[in-house]
Amino acid sequence: MKMLVTITILFGFAVAPVAGQEISLEAYLDALQRYHPFFDKEEMATAIEQEQLHSLEGDEDWVVTASPSYAHNERSQSSSIVAEETDLLSLNAGVERLFWSNGSRVGVTYDYFHLSQRFSQPVGAFDEHGHGITLNYSLPLLKNRGGILNRLSRDLQAYNVDLAEVVATENQENFLEQRAFAFLDWVLLSEQLRIANNRLALAEQELARTKKSVVAGWRLKSMCYVRKML
Repeated sequence: MKMLVTITILFGFAVAPVAGQEISLEAYLDALQRYHPFFDKEEMATAIEQEQLHSLEGDEDWVVTASPSYAHNERSQSSSIVAEETDLLSLNAGVERLFWSNGSRVGVTYDYFHLSQRFSQPVGAFDEHGHGITLNYSLPLLKNRGGILNRLSRDLQAYNVDLAEVVATENQENFLEQRAFAFLDWVLLSEQLRIANNRLALAEQELARTKKSVVAGWRLKSMCYVRKML
């Protein structure tokens, strides 16, 4: 980064011709940052690591579970103690969440069942149902105390995000530094070409003047020679 800043300060006013116009080093580097796909690639790599971090944070979401079930049984023969038909409807539902702050888990479970049985006479039909709520809480006290292990993957990914940002910044700086040196080479070659063209033009003008001087001198000598002969 220091090298790139030094180049920009020293040669910020260097210009090169582009399609009949001139562009400065600062404008050239700015155009690269805005339009070159290399910078989109580096930013995308950082964004991917960031999205992976967000995906790990989902481990702390509330989780809802539900398990409904229904069963129907029939017997070809029945008695007063064995049901001829049995219908059982049940539901198990709950909600649970992990807390990274201390590694604890909190959950609430609701259970419901409805049993319907039909016996042969004289018992007849029999219905039964029930409800139940269970509260669960767990708190680690040893290796996972404070939720260290629960947060480990997320914390490591956070370091990966920071590392990706640093690598992307370094890659962008190196890319700009290389392009800055290429630009300065371009400016130098353009200036050398301009100087060479100016020298060529001056040389051609000097050649034309020399030719005119030689021709004029030759004509003058010819006239003097003719006069002497007369």
